[in-house]
Amino acid sequence: MQISILLMQEIIKLFVIMFMGYAVVKAGLMKASESKSVSVILVYLVNPCVIVNAFQVEYTPEVQKGLIMAAVVIHLLYLLLTAILKHPLHLNVIERATAIYSNAGILVIPLVQVLLGQEYVIYSSAFITVQLVLLWTHCKSMLCEESKLEWKK
Repeated sequence: MQISILLMQEIIKLFVIMFMGYAVVKAGLMKASESKSVSVILVYLVNPCVIVNAFQVEYTPEVQKGLIMAAVVIHLLYLLLTAILKHPLHLNVIERATAIYSNAGILVIPLVQVLLGQEYVIYSSAFITVQLVLLWTHCKSMLCEESKLEWKK
């Protein structure tokens, strides 16, 4: 029940942010076309800062195991499950991509901060970091139906 309430609070916060953006545009302080600039700042400045900040913890064997589990094992499990279920469930490429790659960045970090504390954000940040690398390599080649990854690109 507590998780549901926290999730609802985070969703309400997102709606407040959306309303604030709408109000800023309606007040003429910003044009709707300028939203790309805000998105660029969030993606290329704020998100990396959150991830770097999350990794500012003491590196112990327990943290190392958690990072491997959160970042690698879970993604390998997603990839394996979608490969196994692709034919029996008749999953197309979009369905497989959405099963593997979630939208974890928006709600996961705030929820982990509230539920478990700042020291556990490192694990969700590791998950998101690996997911972003896979998104721009594996997912791109999967969606473009490329037979091999082009690592230089």
